[in-house]
Amino acid sequence: MCRKSVVLVVVVVVFVVVVVVVVVLVVVVVVMMIVLVVVSVMMIMVVVVVVVEVLVAVVVVVLVVVVWRGERKESLGVIGLKMGKDDIFDSATVTSR
Repeated sequence: MCRKSVVLVVVVVVFVVVVVVVVVLVVVVVVMMIVLVVVSVMMIMVVVVVVVEVLVAVVVVVLVVVVWRGERKESLGVIGLKMGKDDIFDSATVTSR
């Protein structure tokens, strides 16, 4: 009878140890999956932020170039008109002489 109880105690202890190990492993796997999901979401957010920053930089550069070219063309146009009028007057003066 004593031997059966010792065997029963050993079997119960082994069963409890196995159950505890399995529960710990399941908890570790669940925690690792949660960490993986959080890290992947953070990586996706980092990629999205970088893409948005690049797009904003491109838009700003395009706007600066468009405004700069517009101002340059405008100033060149005014200068051209002035030069054109002066040239016309000069040529008219030259031809009338």
